[in-house]
Amino acid sequence: HTPGATVAPSLPASPAPATGLEGEGLRVSLITAGGTPRPQAAVLIDIGQGHTLFHDHGGDAYARLQNGAVYTVCGSEYREILSGEFYKLTGKGANRNALADAVTTLAAIAKHEGRAAQVFLRIGESNGAIVIDTGGQDRACHVVSAAAWRTDETPSVYFRRSGKPLSLPEPAEPAFDLLWRYVNVRPADHVLIAAWLLAALRPRGPYPILVLIGEQ
Repeated sequence: HTPGATVAPSLPASPAPATGLEGEGLRVSLITAGGTPRPQAAVLIDIGQGHTLFHDHGGDAYARLQNGAVYTVCGSEYREILSGEFYKLTGKGANRNALADAVTTLAAIAKHEGRAAQVFLRIGESNGAIVIDTGGQDRACHVVSAAAWRTDETPSVYFRRSGKPLSLPEPAEPAFDLLWRYVNVRPADHVLIAAWLLAALRPRGPYPILVLIGEQ
C-alpha cells in the first residue's frame, strides 16, 4: 500500500454476479488464480487498501475515503464502510471474524506503512490559516487566513467527525458592526474583540484571555 494512492472506487449500485472489482489504483478479485473463492478477509483487506491508510502522531490508525471522510480504522463506522462495500461487491454480508481480521491488518498497514498526519475535529489549521469543517455532506471547509476567508471544496486537512454533527450555516459577508450592538466597548477596542473571537477558533493554544472591566 502506498499512502498517497488513489482511494476507494465507485462500486456497483446493486449486487451482481462478478469475479472482482476494478477501480482506479485498485483491483479486487473474488476468485483465486486456481478458480476457488478468495477468503473474505483477503477481499476486505483489498477493499480497505483502496482507501488512504495513515496514522496520527499518537499512533491511531485512520482511513480516508474518496469523498474526504476520515474514520478510525478500528471504529464501528469504518467496519460498516468495509461491510457495505463488500456487500455491494458480492451480494453477501461479511463474516464477523473475517471483518475483525481485515481491520486488524488494515490498522497495521496504517500504523507501519502509512504516513503520519494530524487529524482534527471540527476546527483545524493549514499554513497558518484556520480551517473549519462545515459539517456538510460535501466535506467542504471554510479557510480563514489573515487576508480573507474562502470555501475549499477539496481540503487537504484531515477531519474526523464525532457522531452526526449538524452543518454550519453558510457564511455571509462579515459585518462586525452587528456585534457592537451587544458588546459595549470603545471603538478603539473593536479590533481587539474581533481578534479575540478569531483566536478562540484556533485549534491549539496559546489562547488570549479577554478581560472586560467596567462598572456593574
